Amino acid sequence: MSAEWLDETASRIIAIINALPSKPEYGQYDLDQLLSKNFEDGKAVCRLFIGQSKDEFETLLTQRLGIGHTGVTAFRQNKSDFLLALCEVGVIDHMNSLVNTPVLWTDILVERLRSGRGRAIRGQSRGRSLEDFVEVLLREHFTRFDSRCSFVGKDGTSFAKADFAIPSKEDPLIVIESKGYAVSTPVEKCTSCRLKTAPACRSNCAPLWVVSGWYFFGSLGNLEWAAS
Repeated sequence: MSAEWLDETASRIIAIINALPSKPEYGQYDLDQLLSKNFEDGKAVCRLFIGQSKDEFETLLTQRLGIGHTGVTAFRQNKSDFLLALCEVGVIDHMNSLVNTPVLWTDILVERLRSGRGRAIRGQSRGRSLEDFVEVLLREHFTRFDSRCSFVGKDGTSFAKADFAIPSKEDPLIVIESKGYAVSTPVEKCTSCRLKTAPACRSNCAPLWVVSGWYFFGSLGNLEWAAS
């Protein structure tokens, strides 16, 4: 069986999981021990317990602790708030439930299905939610625009896809692409989107990209690079 995913990081995390003490109930002390030994790997274990991606988990913590306060420095400076945030997102509850639940082979298959299907569905929902958000803003400021369309390109005969064309797809002055990203290679994806849209625009048509994802909030330089 192929095991390309079993790299050095995965091996460390598996070792941490195997070293967790078996007990009827876990608390903040156990989270403190987990994070104090190796913060990033410990945080990855917390994510696994609640079944969240890195991007989703960072979003949950940022909502409670603030931007820039989800790393090891923030943990060391204010453990009580950090541990409370982990409890609020359900890490302790899931630990107590999962560790003390017998696992059947059917559970493993269902989990594999959940992981694959869940990732695909979350990606679709993330993209559509951002499109809906942009559409609400456009309705507040423009009386005319076409949505989810192919607009007329710079030579007057070719077409390119866009989420929105203002004021119309036949004579666009602004074309908008909206992309909701997770943590995986957003810069490359954003650049790919830009390279497809920009060359098709006429000289009097401005391409606009609307992106989301905590990856960009954590490093605005990535967003500047992608738009350059």
